[in-house]
Amino acid sequence: MKIRCRECGSKKFTFTSLEGKGIHDHGAKCARCGKALNAQDLLPQTDRHPLIESLCQQWDPER
Repeated sequence: MKIRCRECGSKKFTFTSLEGKGIHDHGAKCARCGKALNAQDLLPQTDRHPLIESLCQQWDPER
């Protein structure tokens, strides 16, 4: 799974847990800006980055 923060673009994240407060919740936050990550921060799993794939198709249209 690929993750990138929509706010700052960082790929680094830390896991969070609220179990100590009586809430059983697990999540993640951006290690750079601290924003809570959600499904919109997940990138689709692709073999190549979409930009690279687009450039490859320009050079080899039969792909």
